[in-house]
Amino acid sequence: MHEPTTPPGPPMPGPPPTYGNPYGSPYGTPYGTPSWGPPAPWPVVTRSRPPGTVQAAVIVTWVCAGLSVLMTGFGLLAALFVGTLLFASFGGSDMAEMAVWFVVSTVVSLAATGLVCWFAWKTWQRSGWARYALGGMSLLVMVLAVLSFSLPGIAVFACAASVLLLLAMPSSTAWFRQAGPELPGPAGPPGS
Repeated sequence: MHEPTTPPGPPMPGPPPTYGNPYGSPYGTPYGTPSWGPPAPWPVVTRSRPPGTVQAAVIVTWVCAGLSVLMTGFGLLAALFVGTLLFASFGGSDMAEMAVWFVVSTVVSLAATGLVCWFAWKTWQRSGWARYALGGMSLLVMVLAVLSFSLPGIAVFACAASVLLLLAMPSSTAWFRQAGPELPGPAGPPGS
């Protein structure tokens, strides 16, 4: 076999041309840099989504808060129904005292639920203080669930403990330690 020969040409002076490549490489751009389109005229801000542990903690918090609101409403309706049956046996001052107790407990429950939801929202936005506040509220709920000695208290304890554990996971801690601006809250369900 014989090898094809190319006619000798003039020698190439210097390195190969870069063809407008600012990196000086004839092979294109370095790994990870886009090779298309003009550069953006504004600073590009990369925002990372919360890790799955933070997302799960926030979602568990919101689901439990929704259940808390439903149970508060159910408890209030049950108290009103039972109260109408039993109020006849109480004196006037006792009825007023019970009514005030029900109203105050309902307002406190709804206010605490709203506060926890706000802490969860701020946690999604990478606010470190909100993470600690949500963890503190989870600890408080765990203590109150143990003190209640009730079957629903076990479920409440499990939910609060899961939120606390999810916020303390290494991936959550690493995400909160990253420098960066606060993130916008979730626009929809995770993965959208």
